[in-house]
Amino acid sequence: MAQGQDMTSAAPPRRRIGIIADGATKVVLAAVYLVGAAPLGDRLGVSVWLMVASGAALLIGGGIEVRRLRSRVRVSRRPTGRDGGAAGKG
Repeated sequence: MAQGQDMTSAAPPRRRIGIIADGATKVVLAAVYLVGAAPLGDRLGVSVWLMVASGAALLIGGGIEVRRLRSRVRVSRRPTGRDGGAAGKG
């Protein structure tokens, strides 16, 4: 396998725990945003609709992250290269 090439495999146990923890944190934070949108929005000085939209985005993102764990996870040797748009070049 060439350096920088993605390999598709199941996530190792340590990575799996990290993905679950990250997704669960997003879901819990989304619940806090949705339940406390009015009082939390007043304290932060933002509109209630913005708090609700942020909570919904976090809920969707966290749910997708945890659900996607069940499917295949792409592991890259150079994730910064992929994030920087260098994937597939070379």
